[in-house]
Amino acid sequence: MLKTWDIFDTLIARRCIFPQAVFQIVERTSRIQGFAQARIVAEKKASSRGNYNLGDIYEEFKRLTNAPENLCNALKKLECDVELEQSIPITENIRQVKAGDVLISDMYLPEEIIRRMLSKAGLLAPVEIIITSGGKSSGRIWKQLAQQKNFVFHKGDNPESDVKNPRLVGLESALTVLSYPTPVEQYLLQKDFNFAAQLREIRLRNPFSEEIKRLYWQLFTLNIGILILLVQQIDALQKKYGFEYLGFCGRDTHYMRLLYEKYKRDHGEVPTPNDYLYYSRKLVRNSGAEVAKYFSAKIHGRKALMIDLRGTGKHLHNLRKTFGVDFSILICIISSKQPEQKIYPNMSCIENFHSAFDDKADGTVAKASFFITETEGKIPGSDDIELLNRSTHNLPLRLVNVTLGNKIVPEVFFSETNDTENFDVLESCLKEVLHSKPVWSSYAVGGGG
Repeated sequence: MLKTWDIFDTLIARRCIFPQAVFQIVERTSRIQGFAQARIVAEKKASSRGNYNLGDIYEEFKRLTNAPENLCNALKKLECDVELEQSIPITENIRQVKAGDVLISDMYLPEEIIRRMLSKAGLLAPVEIIITSGGKSSGRIWKQLAQQKNFVFHKGDNPESDVKNPRLVGLESALTVLSYPTPVEQYLLQKDFNFAAQLREIRLRNPFSEEIKRLYWQLFTLNIGILILLVQQIDALQKKYGFEYLGFCGRDTHYMRLLYEKYKRDHGEVPTPNDYLYYSRKLVRNSGAEVAKYFSAKIHGRKALMIDLRGTGKHLHNLRKTFGVDFSILICIISSKQPEQKIYPNMSCIENFHSAFDDKADGTVAKASFFITETEGKIPGSDDIELLNRSTHNLPLRLVNVTLGNKIVPEVFFSETNDTENFDVLESCLKEVLHSKPVWSSYAVGGGG
């Protein structure tokens, strides 16, 4: 009983998503301007003559560029190193490979490198590997396999070479689309390539096998996608208006704050001074004066922006109006009452800023309110998004300010029950995001992609 698998974008994928991005990383690392384009042209010329491999490609590269032999060898080695560094597992498919299965790939990389990539991805089963030069796309390999009586079926990501061509000779085949960016990832690719690639990598590495956990993971990935867009808007507001302090108001900004700091670090920038602040409607109602002192001590005379993930801004506005605390307000999601219509949001709706002030000629802003609105119910389950982002502490109910030296330290009284479940999965997912590195970080010279 023979089962065959495609390799690239079926069992393993690239962190940089697109194969040609590998050449861009090599160009950045080597600082040889024009390498990526020359490498693409060299492969086209090599492939036009039939069977070819990585050595043939670099022979063409040498002829095209007049590069010395030692440089071509160094670039070839660097390309293999980058391929190894960028390879990640597609866990769901890797787990299905059994001893004796056959892996087939139309690929120019040597088998040794491919085996190292698969080993890095966690493939332990002993398998045969067939590296062809157009064998799948031409149908040649499938005609050979069709003669074997024990053939079962093939699985791969290419609708033509992995699905259509095997079926043309009577073999069973199945398509896998796990490597394809999801709608959320596709949207984020246009906004921040690194974050989109990180989310895709986390999804492909998904360690959960039970269906309920799989669905939960996907929901969290969607949630992170929304937070990333909001973090970008927070950064844009801070830069435009010169906010010197960011207050992330609990409980639902806990993860947003951590992602904001990661976003700044990944872009080589220093995060604006910020804190996670204990905050709730009941806290303001029960201890308004103490909350005002607490906020004032944190702001410490700086131009401040207070951020809440979801709400109306009513209690924050009343806090600054009643007690004279000087800060601007950002309510990220103003929820509509429309029923949920879509599995995925029209993410662009998050970018619709509405503000309760007019820009002054000098660009200053005082006590402004900003709103990023949800329209026509296009952000699914925004109540769920709020729950997914709540901090692990219970609801803060009352606050008493205690003076220690010249510092005001809040003593917070919490509710006895916590209404958010599955913190273990939430924290696991967030840990994966926070510890993921930008696609370009290991090799980039002067910034991201």
